[in-house]
Amino acid sequence: MPPRRMETAGAFAATLLVLPALVLLASAAVRLMQPTQYQPAHAADEIFNRFATLHAGPAVLELGPILALGLGLLVLWRRLSSDADLRKDMGALLAVSGRLLRRPALVAGLFAVLGSLAVLLVVVDHAIAG
Repeated sequence: MPPRRMETAGAFAATLLVLPALVLLASAAVRLMQPTQYQPAHAADEIFNRFATLHAGPAVLELGPILALGLGLLVLWRRLSSDADLRKDMGALLAVSGRLLRRPALVAGLFAVLGSLAVLLVVVDHAIAG
């Protein structure tokens, strides 16, 4: 298998390794937002209970994310070490990010916008689901 395809496969494998933990944590949070007889808390409670009956907590919450972290770092390292343009782009991204982080009002405003969008999405979802 060519190196680029191996890196792509590794990146997707890392995503698949961490996905169950993200689903479990999201369902745990959603089921606490309202009584479980209402949607989407009912569906989230069902997902959470299915995970609980599997008795795979350590694998889902520890082993999967650890493997995903290692695999993801390996893919990033290989890609950055072999691509000079990507290293230059990452340097520019870090420089811009550093300048943006020195402007706390901008960062706070960005978090306010993103937080507001997340809350409004939940409210719209709740209004649609009833």
